[in-house]
Amino acid sequence: MTKKSKDQDKQKEKPKEISINFEWFHADPESILKVRLVTFEPLLGTNSDDPKINTKFVLSKNLDSLPLDEKEAIEAMQKQAEVETGIEEDKERPSTVFMKENGKPYIWNYWIKGFFKSACLAMIESDKIQKEILTKLRITKFMYKRTIDKQIFIYPRKLFINYEGETTWTVRPLRCSTMKGERVTLARSQTINPPASIEFEIHMLNNKLRPFVESWLTYGASSGLGQWHTGGMGSFNWETI
Repeated sequence: MTKKSKDQDKQKEKPKEISINFEWFHADPESILKVRLVTFEPLLGTNSDDPKINTKFVLSKNLDSLPLDEKEAIEAMQKQAEVETGIEEDKERPSTVFMKENGKPYIWNYWIKGFFKSACLAMIESDKIQKEILTKLRITKFMYKRTIDKQIFIYPRKLFINYEGETTWTVRPLRCSTMKGERVTLARSQTINPPASIEFEIHMLNNKLRPFVESWLTYGASSGLGQWHTGGMGSFNWETI
């Protein structure tokens, strides 16, 4: 075969088709994990019971310079906060509570992402996972937060808490070191006693993250959700559904 005929054959060859998945932002079915968390320790609320806390902060910082329309917007936000929390203003001491919708308490999905970041950092600092694996999946000490934010998503937005009975209150001392010495104050949190369950879906853009996500959920038996989780509160077991 002459050189000329070879060139002609090459010209006749059809170009290879390149397949591009333009829906890369949707998780594959294998990358969706449906779970149920079941607490075995009390779960404490984290939201302030003062519906005007944001208003007080903004106005205390910028009272004179705020235009009238912005002040009116802040008042509207304050009224909405009063409706969502359903908490009376006058309390003996500042408290933390759960957000509520139609009387049913819920947590925001970012609670779970924050928990994942805490669990991932504990995993990294344990030095039990090869650094090459962590680097390949971008869950190193300097990249794990970005990866969890951009690659892992929790649905729905509001995660309602299923439980029986009534909520109670947990009062505990808070100690801090200041320039004037040790200071102790009391903190009070609305409490949902165990067992309480929360169901949600975890969507991962990279299915290779799944075994790590499952290990982070298992870490919840040692360090849970909500206020005072470092003291064992909010600890949970989990299962797929």
